[in-house]
Amino acid sequence: MIYQTIFSHLLEKPFRFLDGKRDGTDKTGDLSFSERIQYLYERYYESSPVNAVWWRSVTLSLANLKEDAMAKSPRDKTPYEFGDRSRKRQANMAKDLADQLLADSLFQLLLRELAGAEEETARRERLVKLFQDTARALTNHEAMLGGQVKVHQLPELEQFDTSTGLMFSAKFQSEEQEDPPLYVPKPRGRVILVVRPGVCRYDTPIRYVPFSHRPLRLEELEGEPTSWLICKAEVLTETVRNDRSSDNYESDPEDKDVSP
Repeated sequence: MIYQTIFSHLLEKPFRFLDGKRDGTDKTGDLSFSERIQYLYERYYESSPVNAVWWRSVTLSLANLKEDAMAKSPRDKTPYEFGDRSRKRQANMAKDLADQLLADSLFQLLLRELAGAEEETARRERLVKLFQDTARALTNHEAMLGGQVKVHQLPELEQFDTSTGLMFSAKFQSEEQEDPPLYVPKPRGRVILVVRPGVCRYDTPIRYVPFSHRPLRLEELEGEPTSWLICKAEVLTETVRNDRSSDNYESDPEDKDVSP
């Protein structure tokens, strides 16, 4: 449910922290502004995907300028008050998400009972920090990498097949680790549960919009990737009993997530 919250409230809503205020006297802003600007982006994308993802990347970068940023224009006017306000809004939104999730009756069934208010406060603070860190990381991804987001989940991942490069089997820790394991994922077996969806970014503008101001020669652009696999889907699959009598057991080298 934490992953579901991250994907539905953070990953799929990159403009979520923009308040849509008309001017400095507007105290409430427009609650639907992020949805409106998302729809504007989608219409841009229909006409020119490359320019649309570049526009979104620049928009989010400008909304999150900060003093310690590596790339800074000499014409910038500091301090970056708007960027500071954006980060404050994201931090507050993370608190709201944590409170909403903790109040969810289904989520509460998954929580162990705590001894008192102090432990409950600590639990909330950990969840808030998780959402804040995730929101910050996703915004950085949008600003630095850009592109469209593709989420890999069921029914796309119906069969376990590491050769697709999209999934790896969930590893559950136990006190005694079997070596070799007693059970292994069944090749092309049924995927029972997607523990964490996979994420890919495509149509990234890197090859079209260089980070430096130096013009790039055409041959420098040829090998630049326009899609990036951020993480594979972590899945729970059917298993089969491993032949422990065999001394030739080798784990699947592709049965792992992408390197960070």
